[in-house]
Parts: sequence; C-alpha cells; structure tokens
Amino acid sequence: MKTVIKVVIVWLLFHSILFSQNQSNNWYFGFRAGIRFEDDGSVSALTDGQLNTLEGCSVVSDDQGDLLFYTDGKTVYNKLHTIMVNGENLFGQPSSTQSALIVPKPESENIYYIFTTNSQLEEMPNSGFNYSEVDMSLNNGLGEVTSKNIKLLDDAAEKVAAIVKDCAQNSLWVIALGTNGAAGTNRIFNTFNAFEINSTGIVEPSIQSIVNDIKAHEGYLKFSLDGLKLASASLESGGLFLYDFDRNTGVVSNGQEITINSSTDFKPYGIEFSPNSNFLYVHASNNAAYLSYQSSSLFQYDLLAADISASQVVLDESRGLFRAALQLGPNGKIYRSLTETFDIGTPFLGAINTPNELGLAANYEHNAVQLNGGIAAQGLPTLIAMIDFEVEIEEFTFNEEVLEFCLGDIFDIPATYLPGATYQWEKDNVLIIDEISNILSKPETELSDSGDYRLTVFEPGKEACPFILEFTVVVNSLPETTPKLLTECNAGEVLDGIASFNLEQIEADSNLVYTYYETIENLTNDIPISTPQEYVNIIPVDQLIYYKVENSNGCESVDEIQLQVRSSPTINLEPIYQICIDNPKLNLDVQADLDSYNWYKLVDDNEQLVSSVIDFEIIEAGDYILIVGNEYENNGELLFCEQRLEFAVVSSSLGLIEDIIVTEDFGMNVIEILVSGEGDYEYSINGVDYQEDNYFENVNSGELTVYVSDTNGCGIIEESIEIPEVDFTIDSDDFPKFFTPNGDGINDYWQLIPSSSDEINIIVIDIYNRMGQLLIQLDPKSKGWDGKFKGRILHETDYWFKANAINQNDIKGHFSLIR
Repeated sequence: MKTVIKVVIVWLLFHSILFSQNQSNNWYFGFRAGIRFEDDGSVSALTDGQLNTLEGCSVVSDDQGDLLFYTDGKTVYNKLHTIMVNGENLFGQPSSTQSALIVPKPESENIYYIFTTNSQLEEMPNSGFNYSEVDMSLNNGLGEVTSKNIKLLDDAAEKVAAIVKDCAQNSLWVIALGTNGAAGTNRIFNTFNAFEINSTGIVEPSIQSIVNDIKAHEGYLKFSLDGLKLASASLESGGLFLYDFDRNTGVVSNGQEITINSSTDFKPYGIEFSPNSNFLYVHASNNAAYLSYQSSSLFQYDLLAADISASQVVLDESRGLFRAALQLGPNGKIYRSLTETFDIGTPFLGAINTPNELGLAANYEHNAVQLNGGIAAQGLPTLIAMIDFEVEIEEFTFNEEVLEFCLGDIFDIPATYLPGATYQWEKDNVLIIDEISNILSKPETELSDSGDYRLTVFEPGKEACPFILEFTVVVNSLPETTPKLLTECNAGEVLDGIASFNLEQIEADSNLVYTYYETIENLTNDIPISTPQEYVNIIPVDQLIYYKVENSNGCESVDEIQLQVRSSPTINLEPIYQICIDNPKLNLDVQADLDSYNWYKLVDDNEQLVSSVIDFEIIEAGDYILIVGNEYENNGELLFCEQRLEFAVVSSSLGLIEDIIVTEDFGMNVIEILVSGEGDYEYSINGVDYQEDNYFENVNSGELTVYVSDTNGCGIIEESIEIPEVDFTIDSDDFPKFFTPNGDGINDYWQLIPSSSDEINIIVIDIYNRMGQLLIQLDPKSKGWDGKFKGRILHETDYWFKANAINQNDIKGHFSLIR
C-alpha cells in the first residue's frame, strides 16, 4: 500500500534565542536599494532605504521579521530610516568589502554590537577592527548608539564573519582577518582573530590562527552553515582559500587554495556556501578599471569532491560586470549583486535558485529580482551564519502540518542518520521506550497510532544544540472494496474467448479514484491499463485482473476483477442461397439449442422482422438477416450474446427459348439462341458441352437440338431446329464498301476477309480507278490496299475491283476511299 505523506517539521532550535531566521528578513544595500523576504519565500523590493554604499553594509530585524536598524559601517539608520541617535561617524567605510556586521548580545533583548572594518585604500587611513554598541530600549524603541568605535585590532582586512558557537551557553564567534604585526608595518594579512561573544560581552584576547599570507584586503569572508568551514576571497590571483573551523575552540586550520580556472575572471570577491554546506559559490572578475573591459563570472565548487578545484562548474560566464557580493537569503536562495563598474550599479539582483544542487541544476537566474528604483552596487548585507545541522524526516514532503498514513501501512519514519547521534521519540508527551534509533518503525499502522510526535536529536559535540522536530500523525481508514465479476460476449466472428470490457462499470462512488492493472507485476510497478473503457482481455475466456481504489485521504485498497467471456452462438450459413420460382421453398439448417432466432428482411434499407422461429421457410428472393442469441448472467444483470449474419436469397427459373436465329456469314451457318427467364443460363448444341455464350458458328446443316441449362439448378430445356445448306458463292456484296486509310488503325486497308479460306479461293484482286487504269493487283492473303499508287496518296473517290476466283466467275464491284 502506498503511503500518502504530508508533513511539516517544526524546528525548535535552542540557539534561536541568539539569532532567528526572521532577523534576516529585511536587506538594505547599494544605492537606496532593499528587498524583503516574505513568509512564502518570495522577495519584494523595498524603496525606503537610505544607504548609499559602494560595498559593505549590515541589517537586523526582530524575531517577527520587522526591521530594527541597518548601517553601512559609518552611519546607522533606525526602522524609520532616520539616523539613529549618536549613529554617525562609525569607523566603518562604505567602500570596505564587509564594512559592518550586526550581532545581538546573547541573553539580552536590547543590546546589539556593530563590528566595523575600514577600507584599505591608500587615501583612506586604516582604523583597524572596531565595534560599537546599540541599545534598542532607548529612544522609544528606535535605539541609540551608546558606545562607539572600540578598537579590537589595530590593523584588519575588509573581512568579518560570525557564527553561533554554543547554543546552551548562548555564545557565538566573530572572526576578522588581521596582520601578524603592528599596524602599518606589515600589510600581509595572515592571522584570523576569533572573538567569542557571550552574555558577558566580547571576550578578549581573540583566538589567533596564523594561516597563509593574503595580500589583497578586498573580498568576502564566509562561514558554512554547519560551522565546519571558513572561506576567504581576496581580490588577487590565487586568492580563494578554504579552511577548517573548530566551532568549540575558534581555531582556523588546514587552509587549501581553490584554483579558479579562468583566463579572465580569476580574482575572487563574493563567496557563499550552499545551505547544505556541500558547495561553495564564487563571484570572480578581472577587476578591470574601465567599463569596456569589465568581466565577471559565477562558479560552483563541490566541497565533497576529491579535487575541489577540478570540480569547478561555470554557472554564468564573462558578463560585462564588475566584482560583486553573494549572500544566502532566509529562503534558501543565494543572491548575486549586479554592478557595471566600481560606482555604477544596476537595478537587479541575480539568484541561484537551488544552491544545494550540483552543477547547472543549481539554476542561476540573471536579473531575477527587480529593485524598483533601487540600485545594486558591489555589496550585499553581511549577516550571521546560522549553524544548520540538517536533520529531516526522509522521503516525506514538507508542505503541511500533518503526516498522514493509511491503515495497515508500514509505520516507518526515518530521520537523517547522524553518526553517534542519540534519537529520542515521544508520542503525546510520553517517551516511546526502546525507540532510540533514527527510525521510528512498526510493521503496520493502526488507528491508535494517530497523535502528536516529537523527535529530539542529540549530535556528538553538539548536545547543547539539540534539534527538536514536532509533527502530527494521522492514520486514515481504507476505502472498501469487493471482488468484481464482469462478463462480456465473445468479440468478433472467431470464437476465441476474447472481448472488449468497460472496466469503469464497477465504479460505484464518484468520490473515489479507480485504477486498473493487468497483472500483479503491473500493480506493483504502477503500470495501469491505459484504456479501461475498452480493455481487451489477453487470456481467452477467463482472466483475473486487479483494481485499486484511492480515497480523498490518499489511502488505497486493491481487489480483483474476474473477467469472463461467453461465446456467442455459431451460425453456419452461406452468404448466398437460391430458390427456384417454379418451387419457391428454402429452409436453412441452423443450431437448434439457442435462446432466440430472429429473421429479418431488408425492405428499402429497413430491417423488417419476418419470423422468430427456428424453422422459418423462405419463399421469396431478397436480402436477409438472421440474429440468434443466448442469455447469460452478468454481475446480477442479464447479458445477451448474439451473432448476426447477413445473407442473400436469389431467385432462378427454368428458361423459355424464345427463338433460334440462323444466319449465313461468309459461307458458314451461325445460330443465336434467345432465352427469357430469371435464371442464369448456359447453352449447348450437343447436350454435353455448355458455354455461357448463346452464339454458335460453323454449325453443320441438318437437324440440330439446342439445350439451355439454368446454372442455379432449376432444370434444362431443349428445342430442335433444321439447319439449311450453306451457299458458298461470293458476290460483290461480300467485299468492303469503303475504307479509311488515315492511319488511325481502323479500316486503314481494303481487303476481302473470307469466312472460309478453304472453300473460297480468290487468286488475285485487281483494283482500277474510274478511268480504268489498273492501280494494283492485290494478293488476297496480304494486308490489303493502303490507298496509294506508286507511293502517292490517292484522293477520295470511288474505285473498282475485279476478283479472279477459282470456283466461280470473276466478281466485280466498286468501293469508296474516304479520308
């Protein structure tokens, strides 16, 4: 049985008291640009922002997602978009990559820290790494900067990042990149300084980790959401590094360079991790100074690959854009700032829509967000990276508040397996004894399994931050089914046990969804019958198939359908029968044990019932239909299996000899027998050999008997006649009266065609013109005369002939030449 699952997991994170997802719901950046993340994950433009920053900025909202304040590192704006009391002249610099980072003080509802970095441009003196304090309880909730520009490092790069350290003790890490020496004496940045922030404030001194030398100060610093990795981008060739981070100690180690494989866009600036921490995204450019030379690309790196550099995938390549930031939003998408030059931005953000996917499946969308008048510059807000130990109920869809099972399903709820983790399951606030694995399982669900469940996951080393997942289970009843029986008549003239079934006739409840399957294997693999209204059985006579019924809760039941094919009667009739008019009587032999016999005659294309008995006697010709049938039961109703056959009855009769015509043709007797009647007749002059033609040639003289037979078997008639002697004398009338030598193949030659060359012997035929001139002596065996004299075509006129015969005097006459 297929389980229908609709579930939402309520994530109760102890570290949410430090930083909730809603605190990132509002972003302000660039030139009066801003966006808001709605509850459904969509993004809308904000047009009330006051920032004009080339790069760095930070913003914070309350737990409900309402704006508190924002800053470019130099000036702080409250939720009314006016300058906060004492909120000017902070030591951040809008042209610093990450000029500011806002962090809440643990266990305090009102105190926030603003960490600032200054630009490293030569014309802007470095003021190091500082923080200022904001008290939101002051100024009627609009806040006030109560202390300002407290130095933590004398010299620092334009990089700062933060992540939760300990949920139970309510602390986090803020990390900055400094030099391993006095400010201004060594411009090589090689020391990460991790400052713990807890309920007492900012703990000093920092935890220092000396790493590789980083010359370029520009570029972003980001934590992965699982808190295990730290990435640094510096605006130089070879400036992309990935480090391990120990969340318990604050130590950065094991730096490895990631090589950017690009001939132009090899200087990294904006970076961000995917929500699942498996991928690193990099926005790199050529950092050209002029618009016509600008070029930047967006890359993805697989952090699980054996060779991370070799895993590079180009998501967007060589656009005419300047360097810019990447930032993960609370909706799980990564946003890319789009700017044309150092100080000329665009009204759009790009978006990586599915950053947890490998390669192009990450789905980068250019110009994805319209800023409605705001202008994006190089930077996006620097925010705290939330630790996200991803624990989820696997194979379930997270879209509602209820996890639904069907009665009898396997009760199997698998959560993500974390090595060494402890799993605690509860139902209706009662601990489920002996269930300590990541899978809550029962062989079959029962209605009593419905209730409210809680899963608490304690991961080794992260016990202070357990994940609590709450969900409701509802077990739904199954739709009722019974075995079905469907019977159909044999399809076609061949009695092969095959018929067409309308399977949908079993559907008694329109609120249920029915699906039909030919075999158990097809049911298992969900390969349904595609045309249930006209299903043809594949096993003759008896076949078992299956049907599935699904109710509105998505619960399914399966049962059987027995298909039976009942044969229609067999009718043994010929397509044509004959009756003789002299004795019109026809009885057809049909099967005697049937339930019905209906005889129809076609009259003016209408079927008229003429008899309903088996021994119907046909006495007239016409087109007939016989329908015979048997009655069967079909699932409680009568089913009539019928067979239909159309046949014709033709009438015939003994013929009547109307006349026997005797003629003489070229010295031979020819007879033609004329017969009337409704039959089909054959003719003979010896009573043995019959032919369809009623014309006979070369008939001997004397008494002759002719025979006429009805081919339909209605009898033979005969008649005698005296055949006279033949006169073999030829006269001029036996020669052609004209010919037309025009080359059309008809009468092109003049010639005698004797009827019997054995009895009539013409020696030669002389042809003369009207002047008596001999034109040709014609051999009677030749083709004949073509109307030419010595090759010259003669004109139309009459010509004379004289035929020299052996058995009689010469024959003379004339004929016409016609063209």
